[in-house]
Amino acid sequence: MDPGNNNYIVTIAKGQELGFKDFTPPYLAPTTSGPVILQGVNYASAGAGIFNETGFIFGGRINLDAQIDNFANTRQEIISSIGLTPALELLNKALFTLAMGSNDFLCNYLLPVTGAAKRKLISPEEFVEILISKYGLQLTRLYDLGARKIVVSNVGPIGCAPSQRDVNVDSCVESSNQIAKLFNTQLKRLVSELTSIEGSNFVYADVYHIVENILDSYASYGTNSG
Repeated sequence: MDPGNNNYIVTIAKGQELGFKDFTPPYLAPTTSGPVILQGVNYASAGAGIFNETGFIFGGRINLDAQIDNFANTRQEIISSIGLTPALELLNKALFTLAMGSNDFLCNYLLPVTGAAKRKLISPEEFVEILISKYGLQLTRLYDLGARKIVVSNVGPIGCAPSQRDVNVDSCVESSNQIAKLFNTQLKRLVSELTSIEGSNFVYADVYHIVENILDSYASYGTNSG
């Protein structure tokens, strides 16, 4: 299962690491039904975020609330197919991965024009606090729907994203990276709190430092600076 993953590359990498021969099928594919859904479903949507308005500049996208709605539909289909008890046992064993948050900054709060107005009204600390609160409700709902093994990835160094570097003479924007670190600190605390829920197994994945290491040591990965 892969609800809430807004980075399809992350989904592919995880599937390859787990030894899957094929990619997890997308929820909206016509063929993702019947026995297929028993092997996992990808609910990812490019540009989507924790906040419903995130990514509005891209037009159509499926925010995390809607992605969880889609998972609820899949859950019901599984129950109808194999029965309630087997369905709950399947979900209990399933691995759920989420990589959310970066778009809520890059495609919302840090946008050059519309984001500027928001930044005048809401400080980074306030924005992160509201974002984490919303995310906590969404993760709790996922648990209530039967998810138990849930990997929650933090936000990478968003200040090094191409859109950020483009307006900073091709250098990472440190202020944006600081916001990411602020979010990650609170996210780690949230995941720790959620782990205390009976039967849950939330895991915090530190993507930030993985990506930071790649950026700092790109030559060791056989990549040139171009």
